[in-house]
Amino acid sequence: MRSITKRVSRLLPCLALGLTALTVVPASAQLTLTYVIDPSSGPPGTAIRFTGTGCPRGSGTTDGVFEVFSGADPTGTPLSTTPFTSLGGAGGPFVTSTAALPFSPAGAKATRLVCTSAGTSAVGDDFVMTAAPATSTTSSTVPGSSTSTSSTTPTSSTTSTSSSTTTSTTSTTVPPPTTGGGGSRVGVVTSCVGGHVKEGFLTNGFSQQLNCGDARTIVLSDTRVGVVNGCGAYYVKQGALNTSFNQQTQCNDASAIAVSPNRNGVINGCGAAFVKQGALTGPFSQQLNCGDGRALALTDNRVGVINGCGSFYVKEGFLTDPNGFNQQTGCFDAQAIAVSPSRVAVINGCGALYVKEGALSNPFQLQLNCGDAQAVSLTDNRLGVINGCGAYYVKEGALGNGFTQQTQCGDARAIAVSTNRNAVINGCSALYVKEGALNGPFSKQLNCGDARVVSLNGTV
Repeated sequence: MRSITKRVSRLLPCLALGLTALTVVPASAQLTLTYVIDPSSGPPGTAIRFTGTGCPRGSGTTDGVFEVFSGADPTGTPLSTTPFTSLGGAGGPFVTSTAALPFSPAGAKATRLVCTSAGTSAVGDDFVMTAAPATSTTSSTVPGSSTSTSSTTPTSSTTSTSSSTTTSTTSTTVPPPTTGGGGSRVGVVTSCVGGHVKEGFLTNGFSQQLNCGDARTIVLSDTRVGVVNGCGAYYVKQGALNTSFNQQTQCNDASAIAVSPNRNGVINGCGAAFVKQGALTGPFSQQLNCGDGRALALTDNRVGVINGCGSFYVKEGFLTDPNGFNQQTGCFDAQAIAVSPSRVAVINGCGALYVKEGALSNPFQLQLNCGDAQAVSLTDNRLGVINGCGAYYVKEGALGNGFTQQTQCGDARAIAVSTNRNAVINGCSALYVKEGALNGPFSKQLNCGDARVVSLNGTV
């Protein structure tokens, strides 16, 4: 991840990651802000994580809101509003879950962060969401195998020079559903912000799950489809793709979601984490309190979270075990996480990737050096990464094995791996999926400009 920090009236250079610019200009010396473009949530420019200081703790459940507007000025009704809560007592820092930007048509959008407890605000300059590819001239080397073990200690990175060029074309209509090929699934949020899932062969068509304008994100397991719709409500369906969805939360009450074959979880509007097991109509079990949930990952036997201070914890076994979480990193040392039934992965505070296998008390094995990991996807037999230059790599088998390159630098915006498939949204926002061997060919699923989010069943 890359961040832009602004103090008082000092302007910093623009950040170009598939968007035009984002410059933060605090309106009050009481607020110091850091905005981070979050590539793990989709194409660059579709999500922002923010951190700040100088917002005293208020008496309510939240201390302010982060707002995104439809135009270049912060006026009128926001497209999205994400609450936050201060940490560390009066005057302490505030941290929130990733705030997903609304998937509306590309164009200028302003942001505003309002500290209601102090009456201050910080206004972000307008930025532009676009399908243009990211570019890079600096590439960090992907190691052929892991070289050391550690839980949090950063190591130096090796760099080389590389570049790539991609082109963009107009998007096309999603093909209609067909049948055959078994139960393997591919889920996608398209350019019109519709939700689609295909089942079986990669040559099959997609089945529409949500209409255009009504899909913020989509996640899959072997038997479940989870979505956040246009109003920010969480829905899950189980079984056939033509079955009905079961509502899990109300509007504006789902900032992050995850599903496994027998569990579904959500970080709600106040930043609390909940997970339920079994029937979709059953009750949720609270895992983290308000303001304490920044990321969530699930399997049927594990729950992984990043808490309010940026620390990574994993719970194994019963959801109701009050002492079940096992700390994996210290505060501020987890940017992105993934869990599988026997593996745990984390991109730590310096941007290095570590993975452990087996018991939660086992040591981590270094996979990518500091500054060289932007996103991670994980199963028990595969590890997918976007490295520092925006290239996609996958390794199969033992953690000590080497990575196989899947795309060039600047050509991976979002990724997913399953036991026998791997998927990428490339630099022009086209979706490709390959099946079988890592050195085999990709099958094109959506054209340039037509893919925003991708999920595979079996991805955790």
